Amino acid sequence: MHATSPLNEVTGVAINAPISVVFSSSADPTTINPTTFVVSGATGIVSYDGASKTATFVSTAPLAKLTTYTATVTTSGKSTTGTALAADYTWSFTTGPVVATHEAHTLVLKSDETLWGWGSIPMANSVTAPTRTGTAPSGHRGSRRSL
Repeated sequence: MHATSPLNEVTGVAINAPISVVFSSSADPTTINPTTFVVSGATGIVSYDGASKTATFVSTAPLAKLTTYTATVTTSGKSTTGTALAADYTWSFTTGPVVATHEAHTLVLKSDETLWGWGSIPMANSVTAPTRTGTAPSGHRGSRRSL
């Protein structure tokens, strides 16, 4: 295998993120399917793009948040020359604490409930919003709001 997405042992993966693996050589597309490319605890659709040598697993339902998953390409997956993998190829990742998803964007809160960001682009901090106009007691200028 050449690469995976998400990377092995990464955390904070969006619950609607596609899972993919890039092969080092062209795979026989008839051998890349939901029985040869599996994600533990998930059911999904598998596709293979020969031009990029990439197999992609898309879960039919959002993955559970804060859960570790193991993706596996089994030895039943073969190259275009009929050569099987020498051993199953596995990697693991953990989903994040997702609050909401919309198309390819995911809103994520950190464990302290401050806003982390959209997708994989972290935001600097949570939002500070004024609570009222006028003078705030003890120099209070606003409050932390979680979106």
